[in-house]
Order: sequence, then C-alpha cells, then structure tokens
Amino acid sequence: MAWSPDPQTRSSNVTKLFDVFKEFKFSNIFKKDKKDLYNNFVIVINSSMMPKILLFEAILLTYKEYFGEEITCSVEEPPRFTRHRFVDYCWLEGSFTIPAESPDQSPYSGVSSMYAENGSKFYHRYYPWVYLSVIIQSIMFYCVKWIWKSTHDNRFFGLLTKLDKDKKNLNQYSENERITLVQSVADLLFSNNPFYNNIIFMELLCLIHLLLQIWITDRFLSGNFHYLGILWLESSYKVKSITSLFLSTSSSESSSHSLDSFNANDPLLHIFPRMVKCTLKFYGPSGDPSTYDGLCFLAANSLNEKVYLSQWFFYHFTLLFIIIVLTWRTLILLVPPLRSFALSFTSSSHIAQNYWCLLESPGNWFLLHILSSLLPVSHFKDLMDAVVESHYDKYGNPLFNSRYQLLTKKKGSNEAENNEGSNNSDHKDQKETKDFEIIWPDDCTF
Repeated sequence: MAWSPDPQTRSSNVTKLFDVFKEFKFSNIFKKDKKDLYNNFVIVINSSMMPKILLFEAILLTYKEYFGEEITCSVEEPPRFTRHRFVDYCWLEGSFTIPAESPDQSPYSGVSSMYAENGSKFYHRYYPWVYLSVIIQSIMFYCVKWIWKSTHDNRFFGLLTKLDKDKKNLNQYSENERITLVQSVADLLFSNNPFYNNIIFMELLCLIHLLLQIWITDRFLSGNFHYLGILWLESSYKVKSITSLFLSTSSSESSSHSLDSFNANDPLLHIFPRMVKCTLKFYGPSGDPSTYDGLCFLAANSLNEKVYLSQWFFYHFTLLFIIIVLTWRTLILLVPPLRSFALSFTSSSHIAQNYWCLLESPGNWFLLHILSSLLPVSHFKDLMDAVVESHYDKYGNPLFNSRYQLLTKKKGSNEAENNEGSNNSDHKDQKETKDFEIIWPDDCTF
C-alpha cells in the first residue's frame, strides 16, 4: 500500500501511526528500573534505553503501509520481464547515483547523464539491510545489559534494597537485625568493594562498545556516518538562511529556485538519495545483450535518513557523557581529598570529615556515597557510627571481625553467669568490654 495522495487517507494513516506509538509506550524507554536502586546512567543508557530506541526504529521501518513502498521504479517494461520484477531486482541488487558537477546540470540530486564528463557512479546497496542492521545493533546493546546483570554484586544491591524498603533508623531494628545490617556494611567495606571495580569495568565496556557501534555503522554506510550530524547541522543552517531570504523577498520564483538549488546540494541526499538509477542487463532471445535503465524513487531512504541521524546524535551525546563520567572517576582515583568533598554533597561536610579515614579506598567512598544518597543524614550517621565502633580499631584499621561471634560469646557468657555466679560473670563482662573497647586517635575521630 503506497502513501496515498488523498489528504483524507493521509490523515487516517497518521492517526493509525499515533495508535502504534501509544501501543509501543515510547515513554517506557526513559522509565527508571524499580528493581535496581542504583542506576548508573552510563549503564542505563547503553543497556536499557538504546536497545529500546533501536528496537522502536526497527519496528518503525517495517510500517510501509504508513510510509509507502520502499522503492518504486519507472521503466519501459522489458519483454518477458515484469515491472514488479524489475523493482525487486533494483531493491536487492542495489542502485546508483551520478552526482552532477553543477546543480544546474541536474534536475535532482544524483540524477544526471552517465555519459556526462567526469560522471562517476555511486552505488547504494545498504538499504535492503537496514532492518536487520538496526535489530542487530539493538541485540548488541542488550548484551551489555546481560553482562551487567550477570556480573553485579548481589550483596550490594541486596543491602540497598533492604535499606530502601525498611526506611528505619538503626535503633529501630531488633538486636539480631542490627548486627546483621552492620555486618553487611562492614563486609562490603572489607571486601575492597569489587562492585566499584565492576562499575568502572562496565563503563569502560560501554565506551568501547559505543565506539564499536559508531565504527560498524560508519562502515555500513560506506564511511558516511562519521560526519552525518555535522553535515545535517550545516545544511540546516543553509535552510534557515534560505527561509529568511524567502520571508524577506516578495518573489516566490527566486525563493523556489533557491530551495531547488539547496536540494541539489544537500549533502544528506548524496548519502540517502531519494531518486536513483537502476540498470538491468540480460540476454535477449537472439543472444544479444539488452540493457534497461530505470529511474526509481527510493522512499525508504526518507526514513533511513531520520533513523541514522537520530542514531548519530544519540551515540555522540552518549559518548560525550561517558567521557565526562570516566574523567570524574579518574579524578576520584587520583585526588583523595575530592572524595570527602563529593561525600559532603550527599551527607554533610561534618560527617564527611569524620569519616575521612574510610575514604582512602575509592570503593569505600563509593559505598558511603551511595548509602548517604539513599538514607537520611541521621540514619546514615547512626549506621556508620555502629560500623566503625564494631569493626575498626582505634587507628582506623579494619578488624575483619564478625559481630556474629560476639553475639555467640555474649550468649555463652549469659549462660556462664547462671552457672558460675554473679562475681565471675561481672569480671568476664568487664574483660569482654575491655577487649572490644575502641579509642580513635584525635586525627581520625568518628
């Protein structure tokens, strides 16, 4: 079904297309995943948004009932060869354009005589594979999401899920729950935070993957994707100039001539031509070679241009964002005082100064930064006070101990109190308390 010239039919097609958009729920592309409390924007863009956007573009490319047939050709019908087969041949085997040296020599961009001086053919064979190419790109981006889901630390996300679900202060938990929660935070601090290394690895992977996508797309479009957005911006500036000239000129004929001249020189029409030529060569009944030259309207390129133009802007803005994020990661790794400064934005400057001994490790800073972003300041302070009192010595070094053992010892001492008498039990309690007494130095006070 071709795009109808009837305005009423076109209006009906547009209405149907909007219904398709509603069914697809395009707004879901930008929704936050509720299952992950920590949503790294670099990973979310590459693993969640981009696959959905590319899948939406692939679906859009299949709706030819709304955008018309991909290609239609005007040709003198060859004997024993239908026009429909000629169109299929041009769609599968490719077409070509012959740009003219001057816009005045060609009625349309890419359409000129093949016998003209310095005339050269530019073949276009990518357009039958655009659907498959975009779907493969979407799958490649989804593989990033699969890697992220397979490698992230479940302990880290489990802790965030519990804290967000409970929304309680540490003192509101039972003794066993309090010990479990404090121990979970301490274990993450003791483990040198592999989740932070994994996040940096994933961000680097997103950068490499995005550069690979840009390179593959550029090769697919015969080296024309790299500067596609820049060419579009330049041509848009020309359109603006011509439009202002049109508004300030009373002669519509001169304006029409300017627009025709612009269309002939539009760089995007050289990459995604609308009017192309196609040549079919075969042997006739007498054995002599016959050649049929047809002029084709490649309507598919009108949509292909928008698809790849949107990809260019998505890719390059995402690339810029990843570079900024990785620069920030590098500064955090190389400049330790910056960690305390960054933590003060999510908690308070006083708390950030109190816990500066824990910020020597970039992974520890990252954990404190996420916890302070998730919890109220008072809840965060009470939690970290309990962690440092139970799992760090007076010099700020980790004890790598377990509060579960202390809880077991405490229960055992209570049983001993009943058997040995109150005097011995008091002595044991004082000794036990002394063993776990923590005295922080003046230069590292929590």
